[in-house]
Amino acid sequence: MGMHADSDTVILEHRLRATLANGRSYDNDYCYVIKVRGEQICQMREYMDTLGGFRQIFGEDAIKPVAAVAA
Repeated sequence: MGMHADSDTVILEHRLRATLANGRSYDNDYCYVIKVRGEQICQMREYMDTLGGFRQIFGEDAIKPVAAVAA
């Protein structure tokens, strides 16, 4: 993973691995785009694989009811 900075923008790559309370494994990559003003963060956006995270947390069977509601 890494961190990249240019002027007032910092891009931070992060990987989160954990064992969830339900016993499932969680492994997901994140990307944060951070805007700074002086020495303070003034804006932060987070990007991640939301579907992959959902599958890891709730399992493949949980996808079907969600897809049915969306249709």
